[in-house]
Amino acid sequence: MQKHPGQNYLEADVQPPRMGWKRGSMPRPFKLYRNCGQIKCTYESIEQPETLTESDLERAQMGQMLADIYGLTRQSHIIKEEGLLFQASFSQRTYTPAFHQALLRPIPSGGALFPCELYLLVGSGKAFPAGLYHYDAAHHALDIIRQGDHSQLLQASLAHPGDTFPGYTLLLSCFFWKDGFKYGAFSYRLQGLDIGAVIGQSIIISNHYHLEATIHYQFLDKAIDELIGLDPLHESIYAVITLAPTHHLPLDDRNTPGEELIQHQTMPTAEQLESVAYWPLVEAVHRASLIETLSAFRPLHSLEPIKRAESVASQAFPPTNESLDLWQARYQRRSAAGFRPAPLSEQQLAQLLLASTRGTSNDLDGRSDLLLHTLLYCVVNSVQNIPSGIYSYHPQEHRLALVSAGEVQSKFQELLGWANFNLFQMSICLVPVANYKNGFQVYGDRWYRIQNMEAGIITQRLYLAAATLKLGCRANLGFPVPEMDKFLCLPEDYTSLLQVLVAPEHPIYGHYTQSLLL
Repeated sequence: MQKHPGQNYLEADVQPPRMGWKRGSMPRPFKLYRNCGQIKCTYESIEQPETLTESDLERAQMGQMLADIYGLTRQSHIIKEEGLLFQASFSQRTYTPAFHQALLRPIPSGGALFPCELYLLVGSGKAFPAGLYHYDAAHHALDIIRQGDHSQLLQASLAHPGDTFPGYTLLLSCFFWKDGFKYGAFSYRLQGLDIGAVIGQSIIISNHYHLEATIHYQFLDKAIDELIGLDPLHESIYAVITLAPTHHLPLDDRNTPGEELIQHQTMPTAEQLESVAYWPLVEAVHRASLIETLSAFRPLHSLEPIKRAESVASQAFPPTNESLDLWQARYQRRSAAGFRPAPLSEQQLAQLLLASTRGTSNDLDGRSDLLLHTLLYCVVNSVQNIPSGIYSYHPQEHRLALVSAGEVQSKFQELLGWANFNLFQMSICLVPVANYKNGFQVYGDRWYRIQNMEAGIITQRLYLAAATLKLGCRANLGFPVPEMDKFLCLPEDYTSLLQVLVAPEHPIYGHYTQSLLL
């Protein structure tokens, strides 16, 4: 039987290139359209609701949502103790302070390169004119890509559209060269995680505004990409998020999208970057992942939930009705620079696990209470009332199942592969775990990016949950996957996706954050 290109990519165990990149090859940090109109967005926080019309309030709320999902919301000033020099004795050290400034978005990204681009499709009867827009995060504005209502084309392109046309739809793309110039073929692994983090943030923000977000992973790629004017080998839509409709229009019969909705409009242009064909293995996976016909769509519940290994020993968390409000931490999330040795409480670990594994509404499983296709393993170093060891989390029973007992720091430090962190100071490491094989059998090569997007949802939730609990959090992919799988004692065909380190942050990493939402 011929292997999926995605399986070949997994077995190749692609790593970041050892050589650095040429400065001239680094693309601009933002996608900027030329020759197009713009609509300036506002922020809800600076408007006075009592003086606004209903339409003005809706525009302000949508502008605030876009900023809270993927905008530039803060400026960070960090003083780090860099240039650590070891003398003859490890007890003698010389520190050289370093000052670092950065513009922060609400979500993390590998190398802070943000390969995702955010598009907004607006239907009829909304505060914004019906049309397709690109969110310009640098200017907090909407670039006008196409005018007119394209809701019918969108609905006809989805595997499982709703019964009504959505008023607003988010379309998340992968702009391959945005991080590919630095990470090479390894970037394909990062990109699904990055876009998953944006999905996770979109759900949290839309829920705050009482809008139900439904994630669509299955859609006709050519129709959606052509609607936006994307070359799929340079940039391609990975996920569509429809928001709960506020008006009800009857749906026409499902037909293959026609050209009449997208012709006779001049498309704005943006800088053209390198194609994904630069990496033949990645190009093969991407081409194989594209859905070309309606017959390739899979019904709901086609893939069974991932199976969890049984354990002879487990530890249940005390019952609790407390849940973290992740929305409140949207301006506190950031990647920790270093940790200090201090234990987490049992309740803190329980809250992290509960917040990160809640279900979503999507076109794979319908509406589910829990995430169904990703396990969460816990490497426990320092948690009150929980012995050091490796555990698998069972969200249905809200308990930890023991995998391996005993000290974990020494081996885990070897697996880290880089010396930025002292894992003897780590409290816990949470590891999303997947079974690609089962997903490939149902969804083909598209499953690789879907699986990583679900892991990205978990990662963003962990960042926000940690910020809510005043803890430091840092995602890491710089480890050898096969060795990590052995360390976790994973069953055959299961693999670790990334590491999320959580512990109190070290006070020597001073930082000051200033809001950009004027």
